[in-house]
Amino acid sequence: MRTTIFNEQYWAKTKELETLLTPFLQVIISLETNKPKFLRFYVYYIFLLNKTATLSNTLLTCLEALQLISQRFKKLYHPLITIAYLCNPITRNKRPINITDKQIRGVRGWLLKYYKNDEKKTATVYV
Repeated sequence: MRTTIFNEQYWAKTKELETLLTPFLQVIISLETNKPKFLRFYVYYIFLLNKTATLSNTLLTCLEALQLISQRFKKLYHPLITIAYLCNPITRNKRPINITDKQIRGVRGWLLKYYKNDEKKTATVYV
């Protein structure tokens, strides 16, 4: 135990791990609540992708970290998340993010499906 406590390499790796996990902790803390946070989920995944892209450490390469987050996001993503974000001007103003063309097409596709391929109804909500 004494060897570990006085081992500088151990503390450097511990600090690196803390730096790597801090953005994730911030997201978890902000989402832990009894209030609905569906649209924040979307915003914070984008935040993690952007934050992780700038991280520099030896535990995971940026590419590995980005791939892990992207894979998880793809599993959890649904067009309703983008709709929730677009319908909330306060969040859009507070946390502006870029919405990809693929996500916009996904929203349109979901609305078409929801309105049973009725282009007219879809066009009233999708502009």
